[in-house]
Amino acid sequence: MNQPGAEKVREVLSQGHWDQAIALLQQFGPAVAADVMMEIPFEEQRVLFRIMPDDFAAILVSHFPYYHSYVLLHTRTIDHLRSIVNKMVPDERMQFFDQLPEEAWQRLMDELSGEYSPPGPGGRQCLHGGGERHFQGHTRGRAHRRGRPG
Repeated sequence: MNQPGAEKVREVLSQGHWDQAIALLQQFGPAVAADVMMEIPFEEQRVLFRIMPDDFAAILVSHFPYYHSYVLLHTRTIDHLRSIVNKMVPDERMQFFDQLPEEAWQRLMDELSGEYSPPGPGGRQCLHGGGERHFQGHTRGRAHRRGRPG
């Protein structure tokens, strides 16, 4: 990690201080915080993303590559996924939607509209792992999608 303060984030993570790591990330600008997160092991990213406040997750998600955002979003419960997407800046949210492959876009639209619910009581189960399956073999987003603005 080459970002200023990133070594401190790595240090607190090595000690298992997840909340302190999030507090440090929140002190950086969104782009720097996202860069720092991208440089830590993926399992630690997943834990951090799962426990960070929805508002902060909504800020960071648009600074990750679209695939990474999709996978991290699916580490959260369906309610938190909806909350995070709804809290994204509208232009950044639309850009994220536009970058998704068709099948991933459709699944996300279904999740946001309530037409899709993961198995389990009340659809509150975390969706981790689902993102990887839905991206295999698909090309990036298409310009035309039924029912989609733009």
